[in-house]
Amino acid sequence: MAALVRAVQLKILQQQTQAIWMSQRGMTSNSKRKGFSLKSMRRLQQDYDISYTGLNRFLQKKLWEEFEKSESFIPERHQFLGPDLATAHFVVAREGSVKFVGNDRWFKEDENKNNFLPNRPVMDMYLEAINCSNTMISYRGLDNFIDLEYLKYLNFSNCDYVDDWFLSRLHQFSETLEFLDISGCKNVTDRGLECLHILKKLQGLKLSDMDHVENLDLIVLFLQERFPDCVILGIDSKPQKQIETDVKPQIITEKDSGTKPHLQIEPEPEIQQAKEST
Repeated sequence: MAALVRAVQLKILQQQTQAIWMSQRGMTSNSKRKGFSLKSMRRLQQDYDISYTGLNRFLQKKLWEEFEKSESFIPERHQFLGPDLATAHFVVAREGSVKFVGNDRWFKEDENKNNFLPNRPVMDMYLEAINCSNTMISYRGLDNFIDLEYLKYLNFSNCDYVDDWFLSRLHQFSETLEFLDISGCKNVTDRGLECLHILKKLQGLKLSDMDHVENLDLIVLFLQERFPDCVILGIDSKPQKQIETDVKPQIITEKDSGTKPHLQIEPEPEIQQAKEST
């Protein structure tokens, strides 16, 4: 099915491209009867790469430009909805999910593309957790993640466009982020992982399926020295046993803590035992 769709797209693109070139040269669809020879058509093909490879390259470029445009920051959206709701709409529109402070519900699109997020400003709705796993987000999309003062949890696992540059831009969450999952991000290297030392409040980090990273054990040692109380999940190295259990975020309310609502990451019993044994 995918091959058929691609073939149809290329055929349409070829017809549109040929029409543009012909119009630029004062040609029409019946130029052949006016003396437009096969030799001239072949010359155009050589000059403008009218081939499957050339059209495919052109199509991929257009698709990438549309992707970049879709991730652009829209100031009007943030000004109207506020940073938390605006970011929530951006994430959910890309098949991600979000959670707000004091609310256990995760908002995401259903099969009918309904997300049930407010379309107007709402007081005291603060983003606490964002799950962008298996989405197409890239570092440009982080332009939309601004002024999130209560954000504690980020999941970018299995995202193809999460790379070292992406991780370097997480500095904007250095004062709030407590848990980060970048498992299975194949474009992340040891240099990108080194950038995580800027996350001052980090308590949990998941690095499953990251065997492609060189010197992973050394990076883990570096991060554990930087964050002694941080639980690193999904690895098998000398500093820490492999732990398959996820960290579960727990909401501490204003009534319980006497402070503003925040997210506290409490490890499972297996995690606590591993920490005590190291």
